[in-house]
Amino acid sequence: MLYDEKEADIEHPTASAIGRLMYLVVITRPDLADLGFITKMPHFLKDGSQHTSSETNESRLVTKIRWVIEAVNCLFKMWKALDHVFPNSQIPYIGEYVRIVSAFYNAFRPPRVTDSPSDVIIAERMLRLSRMPNVLQQRVEREGWSRKRVMWQLMDADTLSDFPKLTMEELTQMTIGSYQIKQAQSYTEEHIADDGIYQLFIHRQERNIVRLQLQSRHTSSKVYNLWIEYSEGINPITPWYCQCKAGARTVGCCAHVASVLWYLGYLRHSEELK
Repeated sequence: MLYDEKEADIEHPTASAIGRLMYLVVITRPDLADLGFITKMPHFLKDGSQHTSSETNESRLVTKIRWVIEAVNCLFKMWKALDHVFPNSQIPYIGEYVRIVSAFYNAFRPPRVTDSPSDVIIAERMLRLSRMPNVLQQRVEREGWSRKRVMWQLMDADTLSDFPKLTMEELTQMTIGSYQIKQAQSYTEEHIADDGIYQLFIHRQERNIVRLQLQSRHTSSKVYNLWIEYSEGINPITPWYCQCKAGARTVGCCAHVASVLWYLGYLRHSEELK
């Protein structure tokens, strides 16, 4: 894409899946609409306590691409001159400072992002998932699972023997990234009791659906319910739903769900826990 030469055809029907995904990046140039771009940014929560599935899916598409911008900003912050508030007298020169630092990085450091053979596969999968409704959310709300406690049986995770074992690669595919997995350990440590018991609830009739209550990362007094349905097969875990702000998405999952998948499917079977 060359902006000045008007070679901006990302929205062309024949563009690759990565191109169709990249149009979701927030772009501030006011004349990009004239070039046919559709600009997007993560949704803000206006009403209610949770984003809709479509809103949080679209936000995830944006952040999947936007992370590299944040990563580059962190590189700039490593320079003392760019890591503080500039006085008004220096404002006219900020652009020059950034261009100088950018020249250093371009000349002496490798690219922040390089192409990978899996990029197209990941982009196509994310776009496909973004069009899928959260069927487990629909069922939770339709049948009132968050209010009905009698249908849930308390149990220790160690007795949940049929929950699928997951590899780290499978976890990364489910979460579509590593950020949520990095948060999993802290969530798990907070959920495990002093005696080492990891408690959960299982549906009394449908034994392949588990329910957990995890504390919010941002508000200590808030607890979120989440549900995970599992089965045997190639895709053993497909529907999940959490009542946190981003818990309805089908493009990856929130950190609460990721922590449960990480513990039940990976950590408790690993040598690290033993």
